[in-house]
Amino acid sequence: MALKGLDSTFVHHGIRNDDLQILETIAQQYEIDGEWLKSLLQAFHDKKTKNPEIDDKEISKLIEEYLNKL
Repeated sequence: MALKGLDSTFVHHGIRNDDLQILETIAQQYEIDGEWLKSLLQAFHDKKTKNPEIDDKEISKLIEEYLNKL
């Protein structure tokens, strides 16, 4: 039976732990740093929490900033 409620990963990153593990596996397959991915998700979650109406331009800017860190 699946656990109900929010896990700590969801609270911090806006994504459930099981889903984050899937993303980390895919990131490893494409040789993307898992910590970089978590950091990007955290930044996105923070922006989305502050501004639920975040637009595509802001999201693109955030992704571009993080891609420049690679």
